[in-house]
Amino acid sequence: MFTKISKPHALPGGDNKGSSLNLANYLEKEDVGKSVSDQTLFFSHTVDKIGKDEAVASIDNNNKNLGRNDNKFFMLTIAPSKDEIKHLILSKTGKEVDDLSALSKDERAIVNKELKAYTRDVMDIYAKNFNRKGVDSGADLVYFAKVETCRAFKHYEKQVIENKEIQARVAALESELKRSGNEKVRQQIENLKATYHRQGNDIIKNGLKKSGHQMHVHVVVSRNNVTQTIKLSPLSKSKGGMQKLNGKEVMQGFNHEKFKRAVGERFNEKYNYNPKASEQYKQKSKQNSAVGPIASKFGDKALRTGKSKLVTAIKKEVLQGHFSEELSAIRTAKTGIKLLKNPKSTLVNMAKNKLFEILKGAALGK
Repeated sequence: MFTKISKPHALPGGDNKGSSLNLANYLEKEDVGKSVSDQTLFFSHTVDKIGKDEAVASIDNNNKNLGRNDNKFFMLTIAPSKDEIKHLILSKTGKEVDDLSALSKDERAIVNKELKAYTRDVMDIYAKNFNRKGVDSGADLVYFAKVETCRAFKHYEKQVIENKEIQARVAALESELKRSGNEKVRQQIENLKATYHRQGNDIIKNGLKKSGHQMHVHVVVSRNNVTQTIKLSPLSKSKGGMQKLNGKEVMQGFNHEKFKRAVGERFNEKYNYNPKASEQYKQKSKQNSAVGPIASKFGDKALRTGKSKLVTAIKKEVLQGHFSEELSAIRTAKTGIKLLKNPKSTLVNMAKNKLFEILKGAALGK
């Protein structure tokens, strides 16, 4: 399960300082050219079908006490994997299919309705993650959402980038071939073309529609709660804790790690799904790879302390007084390093590597 909260500058249709109209227009892209009966309307926490104008008004009129330069709304993307969608379809229709086109219109409506129900569960989790009194469920939020069934390759995706590089090399060789007529160059071109990333017979490029199950949901949620008395920002740098606000102690912050993990767990629980390792949320970490297996046992708090404090925590929890001779040797080596004339950074790195080797060996029971 992939869940993302978009940064304001990355929103389709502009930022989130003004109206949500441009974003709503963008989210109607799959309805262009369809009859009204075939269009997928917006929905909210309590209503299954909402027109664009009503959806936009719900967000734009919920901005009390928000300044001109304040964020007015945020966009979430909820994107199950192909296998998760396949499992959802099987559980609700009894059919195992690789594409929505294999389902009848009524069956697609059933799946669509179920994805809406799951989205409402996600928004319950979103609300609770703020830990704010009076914000207990999605009913305390103002949001509209849209189910989409198609996705296209984007310019920043690895396969698209690599294909553009291949295309540039092919173009250069074709120019050389025109000049020289060398048949070896022609063969090089053919060999290079064979390395293109493809989807079926199509070369993957920006804008190419992705095959298979691509159902996902976009949610546009107001910064204010439904009573317009509490501001809620998932972009707050705080991961939770009591803060002073207008002279009162309030819980502030939004823990993205906790939220994304809970969203995946809710799907697994709701639909009795056994996720693959690649479908489970993995916490991002910037710690040194040499201490990764060790650092994982210390949780979020240790990871936030930085390398120096992390090493201290590891020594305390893992070594517990062992390897005193080795550590003493390292301390002696560090003292010696300060006295040597070699480049400081190289020597410091050598000392760090030695320490990490010892710590890693301790964690692995060596």
